Amino acid sequence: MNVFKALSSETRQNIVRILMAEETHITDLARRLNMSVPVIAKHVGILDDAGIVERRVVGRTHLLKLNKDKLRSCIDMLHEPVTVDVAKGSNILDVLKLVSGIGVEKVNDNEYLTAIDGEDGYFIYEVNGESPKVTMNRYTLDDGVDIELKKMVLHTEKKIRVRIKD
Repeated sequence: MNVFKALSSETRQNIVRILMAEETHITDLARRLNMSVPVIAKHVGILDDAGIVERRVVGRTHLLKLNKDKLRSCIDMLHEPVTVDVAKGSNILDVLKLVSGIGVEKVNDNEYLTAIDGEDGYFIYEVNGESPKVTMNRYTLDDGVDIELKKMVLHTEKKIRVRIKD
């Protein structure tokens, strides 16, 4: 099922809002939305068919969580690309400085992308779908390219405690 069609229902939108905050089960959704379990189950089935929710089985309970990657990919397709003309030999930071809503800040001798449309964060870039091995200010442009800026969403993968021996 189409994601946008699945999200066309106010009830399903409310389910998504709840699942954005936490993982839960159908009975809890029914209670919170003041609806019957069979009705909520039908709405969850539609969201499930569209790939918007994922299920995790714990014993006899099906916990539901939002598939945020699916929603992000739908939002990404709505972004209209911006076209910028620059001289041959310009670098990616030169391009970014010409785009409205892009925040570039200088720290010591380096410049960094720090915000997109007012949203601060850490960003990486891809050129024609590939991650270059150089920083934005060192990637020189000799041909037309497609640049994608992606916000890094930080979460802990591993914690390392370092102790210094005497």
